[in-house]
Amino acid sequence: MNPKTKVLTYSTIITGIGGLLFAGIFKFETLASATTLACLFGYGLVAVGIITNRYRESEKPQFR
Repeated sequence: MNPKTKVLTYSTIITGIGGLLFAGIFKFETLASATTLACLFGYGLVAVGIITNRYRESEKPQFR
C-alpha cells in the first residue's frame, strides 16, 4: 500500500497488466460480449439469492 495515497499499488499494477493482456489478445467485440454476459450472470445470481432468501422456511420471522 502506498503510504501517501493509500492505494494498493501492486494490485493495481497486476490488474492493469491483466487488462492489457486481455485487450491485446481478444477483439473488442469478444470482450464486450464477455462483459455483458458476466454482468447478466451476476445480476441473475443476485436475483436467485434474493428469491431463495425470501422464501426460506427456516429463516422466516414468527409474528404473534
